[in-house]
Amino acid sequence: MQVIRNYDALRAAINDRRIALRMKCLDVDCDAGLQSGYYAKIICKLRNFGPANLEGILRALNVELQLVDRLDGAA
Repeated sequence: MQVIRNYDALRAAINDRRIALRMKCLDVDCDAGLQSGYYAKIICKLRNFGPANLEGILRALNVELQLVDRLDGAA
């Protein structure tokens, strides 16, 4: 489990999962139903996660997002 507190950390965590699964970026595109090369553009900060692609990427990587209270109590 990774602690994600900002958008860049979300990108990194999702890409770490892809690497752990030994998937190519194009594999994620295919499994998520994205255009070829779209996942790589998200990881390279040329595109962003959005409602049309985040669900498919999470499904392709077999992960889900969960919200938890911060342990340090910071707002």
